Amino acid sequence: MAKTLVESTCAYVYHTVTNKEIEEDKGHVQVTGNYTIGMYTMVRETLNLFAAQLPNFEQTEKIAITICDLVQSIANLRNSAAAAHGGRKRSIPPPKLEALLAIEISEDLAASLLLMLHTYKYPDDSNVIGSFIDKTDAMESYVDVNDSGRYVVDSPQCNIGYNVIHLVVQSVDYEVKKLPMNQNIDAEHIKEIVTDFLPKDAKFEGMESNQMYKFYSEVHDTHYSAILTNLNPGMILTISSF
Repeated sequence: MAKTLVESTCAYVYHTVTNKEIEEDKGHVQVTGNYTIGMYTMVRETLNLFAAQLPNFEQTEKIAITICDLVQSIANLRNSAAAAHGGRKRSIPPPKLEALLAIEISEDLAASLLLMLHTYKYPDDSNVIGSFIDKTDAMESYVDVNDSGRYVVDSPQCNIGYNVIHLVVQSVDYEVKKLPMNQNIDAEHIKEIVTDFLPKDAKFEGMESNQMYKFYSEVHDTHYSAILTNLNPGMILTISSF
């Protein structure tokens, strides 16, 4: 049950993010023609989906490897149990405390993966800083094989560029083309534009400088900036987290 919980959660999270079956995308084909994948690989590949959103990934990767080791130990415990496989020799089922340890590790890992999914895949509205890009028909794609690059929505009034790494929105460039903008008169309108690309709970905190607006999301514990560059006419807002 502990092993099944981990595998089912990985399969669900991976499919929700990529719209692909993890066995077919990251596994291998057996002689029977069926796809298979090990639990260790499932955990590693599912965690890798969120690598671009983890600011301290080198350290986090070490934790992830340790988690994978713990998960593999669950599989080893399962393989030594009577309920796992038939065999010539009698195997000894794990006592309740050993089974409880395996279940506790599995539940914590599953909960963490689901939290990553709902924090980053569904942070708030679509196409905000930190979310996966939600591609629309109006977008022009300029990304490489690693799903990193830029998506652009262009219109006579404005140009919106979404800069992504592994399909995660890292920053947004919002250009107002023709409409004259006065930073003092249009201050509230500028803030409204910025918050359209931030999590719903993000609040304006103040000005870092004459050209930099600061915002903060308590839900995501993340600071954001919007740097304004005046054009004649129009302006460009560069929105990102820091």
